[in-house]
Amino acid sequence: MQLERHRNTFATEAFSADEEERLNNYEKYLSSKLMDAFEPSQLSVRDISGGCGSMFAISIVSKAFNGVPMIKQHRMVNEVLADEMKEWHGVQLNTKAE
Repeated sequence: MQLERHRNTFATEAFSADEEERLNNYEKYLSSKLMDAFEPSQLSVRDISGGCGSMFAISIVSKAFNGVPMIKQHRMVNEVLADEMKEWHGVQLNTKAE
């Protein structure tokens, strides 16, 4: 399994048991929604709010973004997480095509 470490987070092809244990329940929920929608090769979801769940850093690499401008990639993610984002203070979003 390919594993990249950057900024105290992990981006993986699929979450291992160890990596999944590092995620809180809400991070797991968000990851699951993004996995279902985009089938990413790499995905990282982190609560960067200090634990209150109001700000997230999301990084996603997917074939679904191939040929799609970055602003549209971000809109695609925003559509998938629209209901959840209503409750957030902010999000750091990084998307990339494969």
